[in-house]
Amino acid sequence: MLYELSEDKYEEAIHLLDISYKNKIIMNYEYEKIKNIIELFAFGINDEGLMKYENSDDYVKYQLNKILRMVNKSSN
Repeated sequence: MLYELSEDKYEEAIHLLDISYKNKIIMNYEYEKIKNIIELFAFGINDEGLMKYENSDDYVKYQLNKILRMVNKSSN
């Protein structure tokens, strides 16, 4: 999995993350972890982003993948 996010896609991903947090789908710990990984991908620091992704628990991975799939679908 390799993601690079443009500025628009980064903002959309953060917006979706905020919605998930406000609707209590994710808690603060997961929010911060996912936001950090999204930022790493957005700023092209993919190696560190992938390492943090791989070291995350399954729920964080699931939510991050869901957000990134939604962002990528909107570009099609």
